[in-house]
Amino acid sequence: MYGAEYTSTPSAPPPGSNTKYYYNKGDFEEFMRSMNGINWKEEFSKVQNDPTLMYECFVKHLSALQDQYIPHKEVLANSRKNFVSLGHQDLRILRKKHRAWVRFLETRDGKKYLEYAKLRNKVRAITRKAKRLLEKNIADQAKSCPKKFWNYATAKSKTKERISALYKDDKKIELAQTDKEKAEVLSSFFSDVFTKEPPGPVPTLPPRLNTFLQDIYVTKENVVKKLKELNPGKSSGPDCVHPRILKELSEVACEPLTCIFNASLGGLQLWLWGANVLMSGVYQVAMETYLQ
Repeated sequence: MYGAEYTSTPSAPPPGSNTKYYYNKGDFEEFMRSMNGINWKEEFSKVQNDPTLMYECFVKHLSALQDQYIPHKEVLANSRKNFVSLGHQDLRILRKKHRAWVRFLETRDGKKYLEYAKLRNKVRAITRKAKRLLEKNIADQAKSCPKKFWNYATAKSKTKERISALYKDDKKIELAQTDKEKAEVLSSFFSDVFTKEPPGPVPTLPPRLNTFLQDIYVTKENVVKKLKELNPGKSSGPDCVHPRILKELSEVACEPLTCIFNASLGGLQLWLWGANVLMSGVYQVAMETYLQ
């Protein structure tokens, strides 16, 4: 039986770093066994079956198991990406090349330089072969995983600025240079196409139907189907749950997610997670009016 309490004392990550998970190397079989051993009814009863607290409990368990079964490391936010990966044997040859160069600098011997030159040519052949294989894999997956292609293409581009300087008005005199100024210019431009609603309450429309859908119930089969349709190449949402994990654990994650959906629909309560979820004021007022 998998325990619900997690106690760990990880080392503090360096400032300005992010956690990178290697999902391709994860042990999803043990991940599923641990998830399957959790008594979700007992865990959800501790939070009075509140949808938001239930989802927080689900994410807590999922995050703890993710750190346990998915290899990860802390990387700097602005660190250079190394797309070409080398094996242990290739890295050993690379270290030999560095040591050969150091020995040549210390001795200035011609024989030491020839040893270094041989290792240098060998490393160059290895890296070129690895780069060709990498680019071939990216090209083969360009249709199924375009994100990998554009990530590699963007890294190789010399121009890093995404949005150039914009004119602030139609006079074309002053330019918006900073990100804040560019955002304000774009916001002002696109807001002109919106329909300006008159002030006052929203008019009430007459009902168009005589019958209403009273009971809505989500089944495990529906949840499993939707989880298996997730694109594992997408990024995590505001809850930091990667779609690759939900897709791999669809058979065991369907039970707690089904309980959360049904609790949310049964109590007509919004399912929000933390402060990361933002709602438009119009939709929030409309939902509150509907619930009343």
